[in-house]
Amino acid sequence: MCTRESPAATSAASTAAARVPITGKHHEVSADDVERVVEAARAINLPQDREIIHVLPQSFVVDDGDGVREPIGMSGVRLEVEVHIVTGAVTSIQNVIRSVNRAGLTVQDVVLEPLASAEAVLYDDEKELGVVVIDIGGGTTDVALLRNGAVWHTGVLPLGGDHISNDIAIGLRTPTADAEDIKKRYGCALTALVPAEETVDVPAVGGRKPRQLSRQSYPRSSSRAWRRSSRWWRASWRARASRTRRRPASS
Repeated sequence: MCTRESPAATSAASTAAARVPITGKHHEVSADDVERVVEAARAINLPQDREIIHVLPQSFVVDDGDGVREPIGMSGVRLEVEVHIVTGAVTSIQNVIRSVNRAGLTVQDVVLEPLASAEAVLYDDEKELGVVVIDIGGGTTDVALLRNGAVWHTGVLPLGGDHISNDIAIGLRTPTADAEDIKKRYGCALTALVPAEETVDVPAVGGRKPRQLSRQSYPRSSSRAWRRSSRWWRASWRARASRTRRRPASS
């Protein structure tokens, strides 16, 4: 089976590049050349408590020809690659594998959760044209950006459905279990879509009688967590966009 490793504190992603000489017959790119250049891109400095989960090629360059997706069979002197590297905390990965093994199952591989979600729900033409997969879980929201058939960005936001339920519980002063039920039954992303006259019966705490509140007050109670999420995500995206990519060293 395949486990999915995604906690925001344990996974991270970066872009790397590498360059190798083409050693195939008649300077024709072979599968060995592709394997060597991808392996060279793995040579990044990592703390001892982290390990590489994925090295995902984005595009190849054969001499001066960039944007190559399938370099095998092309002629040239130099082969370059840009890759998307995903790393994870060693202890977190080991804990997941150990838990699965104790359940009597065997782990074949560990996969970052948004990549597993993308593999499960996307068609090939969507991956080609460009798509963003957003998987909202209980504790995290996982994001993957794919285009031209490759993964170009992954991210994990430390925010999920449980945080929304907690905000509703606090905002409406109702038990968490009832807040979860209200979220599922009456949740709406835009207040404008909720009729002004519609109401919701909200259970109270401490054995008090339920209260009847306007449904339009519910989105305001549940939106604080997502405002925090959007601010965090915009800051993360700007930081990533401004980061200078490491260029491959001369061969």
